[in-house]
Amino acid sequence: HLTTPPAQKPASPSAPETEMFRKYEQSLRESEARQAREQTQEQQQRTFNRSKCDFWMQQDRTAPSEKSRASINQYCG
Repeated sequence: HLTTPPAQKPASPSAPETEMFRKYEQSLRESEARQAREQTQEQQQRTFNRSKCDFWMQQDRTAPSEKSRASINQYCG
């Protein structure tokens, strides 16, 4: 027959631990914000490259050249 031990009151975190946790949360928020900004920039760059890619694909179809092929390699991945 097992008896459950009396519930222990959780120790209140000491001030340094609270400060460390606050800094951790702030760092986490800054990191998430930075990642969101970078993701937005990447999406904008992809959209920009896609329109340039479409343009150079059209150029290469109508007037193939070394420049159009180089640009396709650059913008179309």
